[in-house]
Amino acid sequence: MMSDWAEREFGSDVFDPTEYTHKVLAAPPPGSAASEDISQLIGRLTLAVDDVAGQIRSLVVAHHEALLSQAANVSGMEGLLSSVRQGINELTQSLDRLRLKVHVPYQTLAGLFSQLQKLRQAADVLRRTSRFVSIARRLEIQMKEIDSGVSNSTSSKSLPSGNSRESIDSTAPGPGAGTEDGNAKERAVARAALSVAELSSLLETPTPPHVPINGSAEKTESEQAFIPLDKINVVARLVPTLDASRKRINEEMESMIMEGLASLNQSVLAAALQTAFNLRIMPGIVQSLLVDLTEAVDARIKSAFDVSRIAKEISGNDPPPQPTGLMYRSRVRTAPTNLTAPQWTNALWARLEQMIEEMAGCCIKVYNLEKVLKYKKDPSSQTSFLDEAMILYLSRSTARMNETIATAVRQSPPGAPEGLAISRTIVNELDSARFDPLLVKSVAKNVGGALELLVSRTDTLIVRDRSATSLVGPLGTAQQALNAQIFTMLHTCWARLNKLEGEFHEGVTSSLKPPIKKIERQCEGISEPLLSAIRRDLGLILSRMHRVDFSKSFEAMAPGMGGGASAYMKELTAKLGFLRNEVFSKFSVAEVVQDWIISVAKNVIRTFVLNASIIKPLGEAGKLQLTSDMTELEFTLGSFVADPSRRTGSLDILGDDYRVLRALRPLLFLDTALLSSPDDTYSLPPLIIIHHIIVRSPYPLPHTLHTWTEAEYVRWIEDHTPREALTLVEACVPKWEAHSTENNSTEEDWVTLVKAVLRRAVSA
Repeated sequence: MMSDWAEREFGSDVFDPTEYTHKVLAAPPPGSAASEDISQLIGRLTLAVDDVAGQIRSLVVAHHEALLSQAANVSGMEGLLSSVRQGINELTQSLDRLRLKVHVPYQTLAGLFSQLQKLRQAADVLRRTSRFVSIARRLEIQMKEIDSGVSNSTSSKSLPSGNSRESIDSTAPGPGAGTEDGNAKERAVARAALSVAELSSLLETPTPPHVPINGSAEKTESEQAFIPLDKINVVARLVPTLDASRKRINEEMESMIMEGLASLNQSVLAAALQTAFNLRIMPGIVQSLLVDLTEAVDARIKSAFDVSRIAKEISGNDPPPQPTGLMYRSRVRTAPTNLTAPQWTNALWARLEQMIEEMAGCCIKVYNLEKVLKYKKDPSSQTSFLDEAMILYLSRSTARMNETIATAVRQSPPGAPEGLAISRTIVNELDSARFDPLLVKSVAKNVGGALELLVSRTDTLIVRDRSATSLVGPLGTAQQALNAQIFTMLHTCWARLNKLEGEFHEGVTSSLKPPIKKIERQCEGISEPLLSAIRRDLGLILSRMHRVDFSKSFEAMAPGMGGGASAYMKELTAKLGFLRNEVFSKFSVAEVVQDWIISVAKNVIRTFVLNASIIKPLGEAGKLQLTSDMTELEFTLGSFVADPSRRTGSLDILGDDYRVLRALRPLLFLDTALLSSPDDTYSLPPLIIIHHIIVRSPYPLPHTLHTWTEAEYVRWIEDHTPREALTLVEACVPKWEAHSTENNSTEEDWVTLVKAVLRRAVSA
């Protein structure tokens, strides 16, 4: 092993022989091993080298096999590395050849493609420029034709820049432009309008189509490749001429519209509308005309009944008073007196006659315009101009309805005001289009789409999980409140729209009935699960009366018993109060909630009477307890069905069901012989009477014979008709007869009483 000194001096990783030699040849510190002479130091180094050589020799001897194998592997690797080096050289040469065959042609092709793109771009610009220049020259010729037509015909009339309404309905009818020069001029204006529209389309920058994200590079390249024509000097010099021609054509078009409406000349009006269609502004022009005519009629109506103008007119016709020294000048009277009443009457009738004439003139203009729009068609699509003109109106109408619905649904949560706003918007849109049977049908179709949108939007808001029908209490759930608000909005909207059937003709109402029916079904989808859960929960509470012992007699009854209600009745009272205060109060539709309350109250009475009729055994004390429960039920239902708006709580609104409840009390204490008497039991259903007969008899009840529980039997009767229930009871009669024969019963003939009631029920 190497000595510690050699290892310390020469084993360091930072050992530098040159630095060590200089340090030794320099003045070494006295007293250290390095202070010896150099020959001794060289000797020690020689020994250290021999020591290291010996160690290396021993390691080589100990691992000679591994060293030999590694040497053999290295010699083998030299051959492999040389072959790899040769392959790399061949691959480099192949890449160079491929670069010459692919990259260089690609670069050449890319350059040529770029030149082709530029050539295409230049060709497109030249093509559009050539088309623009040729159409501009054609437009120049057409404008000259228009000028020549103007010089040979009457001076052009244009819509006044001020009050266009006054000009539309007050222009006096004149001769139509039916001459050959006039027709040539109108055709020239229409052709010039088509040229102007085409020139405008050439100047417009095309809207890029929607492409996916991965196609953004191609989209950007296409956008950069398009060059607007207004950057071309030749085209830029022609743009002012185009603007002037467009302005001139608009003036001629407005003049023809005025002339066509004033003279009711359909050919002139058709040419004007064709010009507007060629300019792609026909819907706006038609809407503007309709608005102007409507405003004109409105202004004439207001003017006809303007009291101040009538007073000025009358005062202007009176002779001026003779001047005197002292004269009192009063203000103009705006009300007729006994002396001026005939003048007021004549002035009013004159104004009414003028108003009727002007309104008739406006109506004739509108129908004439509609007739022309209906006959004129687009040459390419064969769509009438009337449909084209109404597209703008229908789109705005649909946008207003959809915006109202979207605003209503965005409320958190929506309620009655939102439903009223939706119905008002729809009714207003239908009323606005009432004057045109075809237009109101189109609006009705759009109303159907808007209502379907309302149904789909509210369908996502309705909660249908268990929390929407949970009746645990003591407070209603937030989901029930949300559903109640949505129901209120939908029902408020439905209630108003359902009245439209008598306001419009059948063609409109037939389009409105399906979407209105969908709103009604949406309301039922909210209310029916809740009402079913209420009926199920109340039926479960009433079925607990069978846990009460009603078999006690007077002797077994403890002092003080029979005066209070049973536990199930107290629970029923609390549940009905919870329903009224926490569930039904969330619905802001009083008439619907009152109908629900009456329906629930009737269902409670029927379920109570049915359960009470099958209580067996029933003792005298049990009858008193059941009577107390009936009294408590009447008080509970009285407060439950009370209408706060009418301040009444009479149970007579429950009808026959309440009379059955009142008749059940004397039935409990009626003599057995009178149970089949129709005079004593006329208000009770036959099934209840039969149940009570069997309760008094030793025979088992029908549900016992069928091994049903009381709740299952009551549910079966509620799900079937009264005739089916009597058939079930009638099938039990032979079993009761057999039971009577086996026991040799000498008591009252219960089966005879049952048969008598069944015969009366069948014959009724």
